[in-house]
Amino acid sequence: MAASSSRSLVRHPGCIIQPSILKNEIRTGKIVNLPNLLGILRLLLLIPLALTLRARPDLAVVFGAGAYCLDALDGRVARSLKQETMWGKLWDGFLDKVSLGLVLLLCLQTGLLPVWACALITSYHVVMIAGTCVLLYRGLRQPDGRSWGALANLLLGTAILLRLLGYSLPGQHVLLASLAASVLLLGDYILQILQTLRSRQRSADLRSCKEGKA
Repeated sequence: MAASSSRSLVRHPGCIIQPSILKNEIRTGKIVNLPNLLGILRLLLLIPLALTLRARPDLAVVFGAGAYCLDALDGRVARSLKQETMWGKLWDGFLDKVSLGLVLLLCLQTGLLPVWACALITSYHVVMIAGTCVLLYRGLRQPDGRSWGALANLLLGTAILLRLLGYSLPGQHVLLASLAASVLLLGDYILQILQTLRSRQRSADLRSCKEGKA
């Protein structure tokens, strides 16, 4: 019984972000690859999106759709070309937060999204970043990604596009669905963090018990 408990605990404390691996990827040039370049292109597409948002919303839709497609594409390209790197995972997450922040700022300036919705979305991501920092500080693995995280982002993008094209009421309904998915995702993320921390504590208690018997 103790052996099976010990095996189940070993899965949780694995550290994902290892500085030595990051340094090696930078030194050997592994970070210069197609998936990471697609991420840079995704960020650059936000510039014409911002410039055309008021004057040419039709073009803004094209740039926004292009950025979303690149976001969905870079991970698949990395897996298919076997170019997955630790740096790439950090870079993709960083680009997600920067892109989302810029989009929310643009939506606030143009009135596409209400202040309360932007505040809720921002709070959700702040909590996720804080949780990630706690796990990194303790040397623990990050929670697994969930499919409805991509769904929440897709719904948010769809809501913005609908409101941009003048379909305010459908856009409002899709926005509420996106916020509901984000709240569920946040709850699941917090539960995963708590489970990881509890598993780490149980593992520490088990080691202390074994050392005490020895």
